[in-house]
This record gives sequence, structure tokens and C-alpha cells, in this order.
Amino acid sequence: MHLKTKVWGRSRFFSKPEMKFNGNLWPGYNQKTGKLVHELKHGNENVINVIEAMVLNNPEELRAIEGSFCFSLQNRDSVVIYKSLLYKKSIYYRLHEQELFWSVEPNDLIFNEEETGQRLVNKELLLLSCMGESPLPHQSFYHPIYRLPAGHLLIFSKQKVEVKKIDFLTLRTPQKRGRLLDFAEEARRLVDRSIQYQMEGKNRVGVLLSGGVDSSAVLCGLNKLNFEVIAYHWSFAGIHAADESDYANAVSSKHKIMQRNIEVGDMIRTASYFDTDWSFQAPYNHSFYKLFERTKQKCLEDGVKYVANGYLGDVLFGPNQDVTFTSLIRSLPLQEIPKYLKESVGTVWYAKRNETKDGNHPMLQRIPWYQHFLSDEAMNLMKEAHTFIPPAASFEEELTRCSDNETDSVLELGLFNDDVNLMYPLSSRELLEFTLQLPLGYRMIPTGGQWVDKPVLRLAYRDVLPKEIISRNHRQVINAMEEVYVYKNASQVYDLLIHSKLATVGIIDTEKLRRLIHDKSKLTLSASGLICCIMTELWLRQIKNNKGKENHCNVSNEYCFESRVAQIGLMEERL
Repeated sequence: MHLKTKVWGRSRFFSKPEMKFNGNLWPGYNQKTGKLVHELKHGNENVINVIEAMVLNNPEELRAIEGSFCFSLQNRDSVVIYKSLLYKKSIYYRLHEQELFWSVEPNDLIFNEEETGQRLVNKELLLLSCMGESPLPHQSFYHPIYRLPAGHLLIFSKQKVEVKKIDFLTLRTPQKRGRLLDFAEEARRLVDRSIQYQMEGKNRVGVLLSGGVDSSAVLCGLNKLNFEVIAYHWSFAGIHAADESDYANAVSSKHKIMQRNIEVGDMIRTASYFDTDWSFQAPYNHSFYKLFERTKQKCLEDGVKYVANGYLGDVLFGPNQDVTFTSLIRSLPLQEIPKYLKESVGTVWYAKRNETKDGNHPMLQRIPWYQHFLSDEAMNLMKEAHTFIPPAASFEEELTRCSDNETDSVLELGLFNDDVNLMYPLSSRELLEFTLQLPLGYRMIPTGGQWVDKPVLRLAYRDVLPKEIISRNHRQVINAMEEVYVYKNASQVYDLLIHSKLATVGIIDTEKLRRLIHDKSKLTLSASGLICCIMTELWLRQIKNNKGKENHCNVSNEYCFESRVAQIGLMEERL
């Protein structure tokens, strides 16, 4: 069941309780969810009493409602807001003059003609946005505005806010005796079950098909369960390092699925990737927004309202921590160790993809992208920026961070909020909890003289995946598209940044940028960083003249940002 009510409001007093519900409920999982869906479908006001009783008596019962959803519930003297563990959109809230305001749109929480959106931007996180990062689940890019993390309940009563975590993934003891094939069979059951329940009643479904294992498995699962499937593939034809068309074509051809290609080459030739009319309420600081936009257009042409993807596959089934050979062996059941050791002989040791030789934080690997156009001041801050987002303390936290990401929320809010909706078949509670017990040794295995990741998912769909996908063991370099675009459209990149707000606040050094634009080697090295900065700049431009919704006085100093780093104060003065 899909509910489209916008969750937003303010803490005024009501004579009658009011509830707003948004997201998806999956009634097939359990009786409690099925009963709630029945109540909502029939407009039964009893649903308010049911939810209110849960919140007041045993809020942990909300965990039993399966789905990706949020709701707000107001009564005479309190406000309750809940965001489920799997809900993708951000829920923003703000205290102002002892009143609570909340919305899925941060612009709703910007008040006063004197209080423009840019004035509220958190400068630390602005730099992180330029690095392609999102804030922590409780943060937003606006310093007096907060986000409600997934799995948390907010209660506003007597002019005070209480936020508490009530939902979490259950950590189970790894099944030491389980064979690799046992885990693969269970993964297949859980993914198929997730597809079946999430897609219930949705006969025609699109799939974002990259050609990788994750999206290919989702497509095969949908097709095997008799859904009418249309594949949408981003074609990087002509950019060999990024092109996955052969793999996508292999999957579509095997199952006789109609495939619609979104050609990236057209955008490069016509310099049409960036759109200055894009309206972002938070930065979408990656290079895929135009591709998603073109995908949505084709979905509307095809009458497709739901688009599935393989999101989270890397985190769920791939290596998720720094690994040593000893840690791999220790995670395996005894009967599997001899075969593992035999296969590993002569196999070059696997290096985790985001691990640097000197042990630096992965974010610091991106510094070469920026050193040729960011100011010295910004570069000094960038070397410390990773301290603003500490590493996840556990795999559970890593999973929930990936699922509760503000960049993804911006995408959903901007493009997939109404007539076309993104679906995440690899995101279900039981599937996430299953992968928590997946042994590290089954996340990557030695075979045929090489290390292969995600063996569980490959084996789970071995009967329907093309052999090209099962044996595939390399990744295309998507950054190659960014390099080609920036190289061929250098003047457009220059025009977007030379008089930018990022230059005004001292993040971009215009003299460095002028030199960079004539050095093609350094320009291609900087391509990914330049695109992140342009996407951040487009957001800043959009909020420049946002004067707010109502005539309120300025927010009190209690909620104002105070810089932890002295240099940021200089940028703040410029802004």
C-alpha cells in the first residue's frame, strides 16, 4: 500500500487529533501490518487510536509494522513523529519560538524575509557536500534544522523535544555451520519474498539495470515472479571504462525483456548535463541526477509508476570491513576451510577497494580531485573534514547510514515523489538482518586465481543470471564519464564556477580555476570534484532568494551554528 500524504505541520493545539502518513506498507509480512493497511484503506479513524496507543504504551511495537514509511500525529498537547528504519526521505524539524515545525521539505522550515536559505547553511557540511558526502542521519545542511534519523521517534510536549531510537536491526549469532550454498538459498528466498511483498499489486515494473550483479538479480527475480518488466539502462557507449552495455544486454536478451537505453553520449556532445533550473532543497552532489531525470521521462512514456533497483547490494553482500586472511578463515565453518585454503594458493591477496596503502581515511583519497582549484584555506579544512563524520561504529550502523542518506532523499523529493516511485527490493528488515550474520568469508571468496565478491548473491540467482554476470569480476569506472564530460565541456564548467557562491565564500580559488581550465591533464584529474562542486553550487543558487514561508522573527541564538574551526568563521563572514 502506497500512501502519498505530505508529512508536515506545526505544533498548534487541535481539538481533534490529526495524522499524516507517507510511504509504503507491506501487509504480506505480518498480521499487524495487514490490519493497519485495512484500517487506512477504509479511512477508519480508529487507526489514530491504534497508533497513539502504541506510542504511549509500547512504542517498540512500531517495529512490527513492515514497510518504508513515516507519520506525524498531533493531539491537543503533543506531537509525535516517527520515521521507520527503511524510509528513504528525510524528515526535517526545527524549534522556533518554543514551537515545533516539521516537514519532508527543508524549505518549509526557513522563515522570515531576512533569513535566506544561504544564511542558514552549515559551513562545515557545505565543504563536505563539495566532497560528495552527506551529513550524519541527525544533521541537515541547515544549522538550525535537524533530521529525524531512521528508526527514531520524536515526541514534542511541553515545549520540549525528545528523540529516541526505538527500532534497530536484531544481531544474530553467525551460522557457523552453514555452507555457502545454504546462505545463497536463504538469500534467494528473502530477496524473492521482499520483491513479492514490496511489489504486491504492481504488475508493470521498471528496473534500473546497470549490468552489475545486484540490479541483474533484481530484474531476474521480478521476471521469475511473473512481473511485467522494462529495463532502463544508462549507456556509456564510447567510454569504454564506464560502459556496461554488454552485460545489461546479456540479461535483457536472456529473459526477453524490453530495454530502454539512456544515452550519456548525447549529454556530453550537447553539454546538456547541468540544468540551472534544477530546484534542490539540499545538495544532490553526484553526477547521476540528469540520468535519473531522463529515466523518469522514459518511465512516464511507458506508463511505469514503479522503478526497482539494486541499491544496497554492495553493502549487504560485499566485504564490509577491513579484512585480513585470518579474519576470513575464522569466519568460516570448519568443513569449508580446506577448500578455501586450497583455492587461495597462488591467488593475489584481495585489497579492499576503498582502503589506502597508508591507512588514511577513504575521504582523504579524494584530495587530488580538489587541490588544483580549491583555496588553500579550504584544502586545509578538507584534510580535517573527515572528523566531522566519524566512521560507523558497527556494520549495523553502516547499513542504516547507507539507507538513511540525505542525497538519496533529495533525489526522491525532486524526481520520484509522485508519479514515478523508486523501489528498493534489497531493502527489507529480514534481508538486512540476514546479512548481519553473513560470514566475512562468504562475502568474498578465492576462485580461479582471483578474489570474487558477492558470491552469495551470484549463487542465489545462478539459475537465471547469464554466465557473463555470474563470472563478471570487475567494475566499470563511472568516473570516466565525468572525466570525458569535463574535458569536452571545460568552458561550461568554468562559467558555472568562476563567479559562484562557492568562490564568494572562499572555497573555490578563482585564480587556480583559471589555470586549471587550460591544463587538460589536471582538469580530468579534478573532474569528479568539479562536478560535486557544481551540483552544490546549483543548490546554493536555488536557495539564494528563498525568503521563507512566513513572517517570523529571527531564530534565537540558542539554535545558531557556532564554528568549531576558526577558518570557517572567515567563510561565514563572506557569506
